[in-house]
Amino acid sequence: MKWGGMIFSSLFTIMYYLDAKPFENKMMRNTEVLNELILVLSIYVLPTFGDFIPNDAPYEMANYRFGWVFCAILAPMLLFNFVMIFVEVLIIFFKGIKQ
Repeated sequence: MKWGGMIFSSLFTIMYYLDAKPFENKMMRNTEVLNELILVLSIYVLPTFGDFIPNDAPYEMANYRFGWVFCAILAPMLLFNFVMIFVEVLIIFFKGIKQ
């Protein structure tokens, strides 16, 4: 029930960003939509860390492998956000130099 609520909350947030366009900057809107999409993907992986996957012989390393899948989903988002912050800082810096 909680996972479903998180997924629907993220999907409704994406619909709000695309329909209402609350950000003046298009780059900011696209960044937020991408962040929400990656959040939805990571929420889909969360059930694999619970008791849904048994610790029997064929599934011994399944939780470990899904942990790496989770990291592989989150790493590009973190890298993208760091790059976006760096670009915004450079834009602010160069605008300050021009004035």
